[in-house]
Amino acid sequence: MKIIVTGSAGFIGSALGLRLLDRGDSVIGIDNHNEYYDTAIKKARVARQKKYSNYTHYRIDLSDQKSLNEVFKNHKPQRVVNLAAQAGDVPDTYADSKNLKKQFGYKPSTSVLKGVAKFVECYKHYYNLK
Repeated sequence: MKIIVTGSAGFIGSALGLRLLDRGDSVIGIDNHNEYYDTAIKKARVARQKKYSNYTHYRIDLSDQKSLNEVFKNHKPQRVVNLAAQAGDVPDTYADSKNLKKQFGYKPSTSVLKGVAKFVECYKHYYNLK
């Protein structure tokens, strides 16, 4: 099975990626490698997954709709596990949200349900699902 895992350089995302890879799945990892945690740790987690030929990694932010669309278009995943998160609760770790309303039609204060719905729409778009 071809599966996108967001937050793939994080603790949980990388652990899941390794389990899926061991199971024989193809994993497409997405992570923006933000600097809230030591980036060397994130690089090491990605390196473990890159040892598998069925692993592909993208260093992109989920707010980059164009790049996200390309990943879906190129890989056509069968499943998506969205584990990406902005760590911390410190103002200077907040995502730059100036253009989110214009680009995606919502602000960061949008509920998780609405945010996930937008992500699912991206998936449905490439599979012409209704």
